[in-house]
Amino acid sequence: MAKIRLVLAAAGLTVATAACGSGSGKSGAAQAGKVDPGPDLSAAVAQSTTTTAALTRESIVLAADGLGPLRFGMQTARGLAGLTRALGPAAPPKPVTDAACAATRTFRWGDLTVVANEVSGKAGTTTGFVGWSLSGPAPAAGALRTDRGIGLGSTLKALRAAYGTGVAVTPGGHGPGFTIRTPGGSLTGTLDADGEAGKVTALQAGAACS
Repeated sequence: MAKIRLVLAAAGLTVATAACGSGSGKSGAAQAGKVDPGPDLSAAVAQSTTTTAALTRESIVLAADGLGPLRFGMQTARGLAGLTRALGPAAPPKPVTDAACAATRTFRWGDLTVVANEVSGKAGTTTGFVGWSLSGPAPAAGALRTDRGIGLGSTLKALRAAYGTGVAVTPGGHGPGFTIRTPGGSLTGTLDADGEAGKVTALQAGAACS
């Protein structure tokens, strides 16, 4: 009887050893690099960078809802990365001092200022890239313009020719002001003088902060 028990114990030990050996085999395979690599993330990475990777200065078009493919509300870091690729490094950022403006910092490339809101405030406040403005006495070489060719130095006559009845002009303390209504929203700005020969000295869309 004792012999039978000893045989059964030995058999049980053999089975247990085999089971452990089988588990060790799987572990060894895993260590050899046979672990499931998981989903391919390359497509997601490509999608996240497509918007900014190929930007050029010519693609930065002044618009009521952003700057070319860079739309208001996009993540600040992505918007700044795209602008840096297209326009080069920005000047050191400045904090927004206007308490009434829902933004945190401004970034400047020559005549172009970009407004970013990196802190979510009250409900309904947009975060990320939230506005841009362009100002200066005359356009520089390669000046930024709208899709209809309007930018600094454009005359009121050119504004009306480009946007027709979408242009409204009003008196202002710093010269006549104007609004351009487009399907994507509105752009606003100022002129240096009354009349059709008055030239654009400022243009902006989205949040305008000092």
